[in-house]
Amino acid sequence: MRCLTLAKSLRKLNVICKFVCRDHKNNLSEKIKEEKFEVIILPKSNKANKTKSSKNTKTDYEIWLGEDWKKDATQTINAFNKEKIDWLIIDHYGIDERWERKVRHCVKKIMVIDDLSNRNHDCDLLLDQNLVSNFKMRYRNLVPKYCSKFLGPRYALLQDIYKDMHLIAPPRIGSPKRILVYFGEADNNNLTEMSISAFMKLNNHNIKLDVVISSKNPCIKKIKNLSKKSKNISIKTDLDSLAPLMLKADLALGACGATSWERLCLGLPSIIITIAENQEPIAKELHNRGLIRWLGNYSEISNNLIYDALEFSINEDLESWSSCCKHVTDGCGAQKIASFLTLNPKTKISPRLAQLRDKNVLEDCLEPSANISSIKNFRATFNRYLRNQDKHKIYIIETDEGLPICQVQFNLTKNGWTVNCIQRKFIKSAKLERLFIEAAIYKFRNDQEGLIVFAGMTKNYLNSKTNKLAISICSEKLSWVNKAIPSLLFAWIKQKHNCSWVHNAEELEKGDICFYLSYEKIVNKKTLKKFRNNLVVHASDLPKGKGWSPMSWQILEGSKRIIVTLFEAKEKVDSGNIYLQLSKKLNGYELIEDLRAYINDITTSLCKDFVKGYPKSLKKAKAQGGKETFYPRRLPEDSRLDFNKSIEEQFNLFRIADNDRYPAFFEINGHKYYLLIKTDEL
Repeated sequence: MRCLTLAKSLRKLNVICKFVCRDHKNNLSEKIKEEKFEVIILPKSNKANKTKSSKNTKTDYEIWLGEDWKKDATQTINAFNKEKIDWLIIDHYGIDERWERKVRHCVKKIMVIDDLSNRNHDCDLLLDQNLVSNFKMRYRNLVPKYCSKFLGPRYALLQDIYKDMHLIAPPRIGSPKRILVYFGEADNNNLTEMSISAFMKLNNHNIKLDVVISSKNPCIKKIKNLSKKSKNISIKTDLDSLAPLMLKADLALGACGATSWERLCLGLPSIIITIAENQEPIAKELHNRGLIRWLGNYSEISNNLIYDALEFSINEDLESWSSCCKHVTDGCGAQKIASFLTLNPKTKISPRLAQLRDKNVLEDCLEPSANISSIKNFRATFNRYLRNQDKHKIYIIETDEGLPICQVQFNLTKNGWTVNCIQRKFIKSAKLERLFIEAAIYKFRNDQEGLIVFAGMTKNYLNSKTNKLAISICSEKLSWVNKAIPSLLFAWIKQKHNCSWVHNAEELEKGDICFYLSYEKIVNKKTLKKFRNNLVVHASDLPKGKGWSPMSWQILEGSKRIIVTLFEAKEKVDSGNIYLQLSKKLNGYELIEDLRAYINDITTSLCKDFVKGYPKSLKKAKAQGGKETFYPRRLPEDSRLDFNKSIEEQFNLFRIADNDRYPAFFEINGHKYYLLIKTDEL
């Protein structure tokens, strides 16, 4: 079921998922097919497995395969039908590193879902969603050093409904008025009947009891007959999800399986009875943390024990208990894992300043060889950085699903801020460091006031006494061009240039080159003299189209190609020598975001090419020639539509309309109406 939950999240990211199952009795193959996933069924074994099982040993779990592990692995490989698999996700207690090594050549990456930490794995990612004592160290010597580990209930694979209800579930206040009973589909130990009997013994007519069982439960008739003795007992069968009942409930009686994380996600206090040996370490830890009340293993349970626990719980205020439960997991584990499995250059990421709660997450970015001493030093450094925000900034890069994937540090030295990106080893192979650092630089610039000087990458800075060039960028604080600037800074910082970025030309410090990108103010002669060269990027074929918003005016004129010019800044506006030009052919259907993206791409290319060839780039200078033309500044009023004209006639005006700042509008009898435009691709 948890694999099915993960597959649904992956499908939303356009991933094709298939299941490989053996033809065991009572398997969930039909359920998987109902969810529109392909299922490949491995055949039943031809010979009966007569191996005696020992209680919960490794050998016992191997028997669950239904075949010898070598044959099972071979059959699985054949099931792939020579198709190259990006991720093989394994969720089986009978599979270990031997099986995984045998199939390794057929797949790019392997993910293992485990609960037991009782065997070695050959995998790239391991997920154990359980909370047990010292859970962070459980797999320390059981997986390869390069393996990324996602441990704990914040990664629990829960149905989407739980993450949605987590946001609306309030803490339970006062004594319980509604109790939920669910011990799994089978409930072979008949704990459901015992719980009903204990509830009836309470003889409290102010409390309702919701009981969930399978229609295939052999005791269902007996349970229904028992429940008829109380109007407060309601029997539910074969539900798609327990979430609605959990949200209504104030207290739960149940086992310590996957439903533990569902209950905790919705802040539901629970009285727990373990029904399997592997549930006991989880129950013990949850009990010690005050998140559940563990009565013991099913073999130790009696009606009186359940009655005593209920009687105690119905006479207390549950608010504190409920609030603690809800902090354990937000129900977004499936979305977080799916975003990690599909991590690529197009993955939406966002940076934020690190918080104290990120300490544990960031430890996952330490080198696999890190020992206890290294971890302690990291924690001390992390705490010191948080307390010295004027000299240290740590940004967490996370996916839109809220999964932290790396950290970017900015540390202030006498020469400026150094940049350091620390990633999980697995993520390094995806080669996304540039995107992470660029996102952090953009956020860092927005969070800071005044001049920001970047001294270089930490690894380069420590080994380099001098930088090549001192390059500055000056831009308007709210300009859309700012999205392109981190790409320039990353490239130049990596090349060991000393770089700075300001939004006010008066804050510029002396250097070699300054680029004025979408900077609308006039720069005085004194500022220009601070640099050997002052460069401006303008979206027109100078000297034509000088002035304001050249791209927008040209679109209105019906231009099919945009030429972008890099030239030397002079006191007279847009008059300096031209160094480089690039152009982009248009299809006539691009909207403002597309057009801006084109300009940003061309801008970064022009600036990078100029710096790469500097100072030889200066030899390409040519004076502007021909008749000059000027564009006026565009104002919000210029987005006015004429409702007497067709959309087709005014389509170019729609193309350059900024839905957020300068939307297209029309006016009737003093009433203004706005029209927003987007493509069906958004």
